[in-house]
Amino acid sequence: MQPHTEDKDRSAIAAKLADMKALQNSLIDDGQRLLSDCADPEICERLGKIFRDDQKNAGTLDAVAARLELKAEPSATTIRTLQESNRLISDSEGVLHERVVRYALLKQEQVMNGTLVCRAAQVAAGDLAAAVAPLHAVNFENRAHQEQLKAIIETLGTRELTGKDPDHPEQQRWSQVQEVVATLAGVLDNAVSDAQTDKPN
Repeated sequence: MQPHTEDKDRSAIAAKLADMKALQNSLIDDGQRLLSDCADPEICERLGKIFRDDQKNAGTLDAVAARLELKAEPSATTIRTLQESNRLISDSEGVLHERVVRYALLKQEQVMNGTLVCRAAQVAAGDLAAAVAPLHAVNFENRAHQEQLKAIIETLGTRELTGKDPDHPEQQRWSQVQEVVATLAGVLDNAVSDAQTDKPN
């Protein structure tokens, strides 16, 4: 395999960032729809926090893309996937926990995209790792969102299937989420430290 030049690496990463930006906009729109159909105050509060994080992280993605100094468009595959997901999530007659599952799958895809961009930048030509470094914080928050969404799906799904709450207390459920998030914070610290370390020759 021939080595990539910095320009090729930059273009490839810019294209993946365009996919991420389209997906981020979709997460914001879908999060707003789910919030409007949410009746549980605790779940609404947590969905609202995810929604606000997603709005903030959209700005971070814009800033990273600007650092690359290249304009790119999302792929046709990404656009088709988002259109289908948006259709299912926006169906107000659909079962809410199933709509949140679909939303969580989009969040999982964004985690994978963000991880891929950071890994690719670490081995790419030039100083691309520094350019995309702000994505580490975005990846951390998206992984934390995944844990919260798992708890939300468990609660909503159990209620919708049985009419009852899960058999463990709500505070225990959210405290378990916080423990996982604290672990992820340590992963973030390590990732940021790695990004700040010079790449070996």
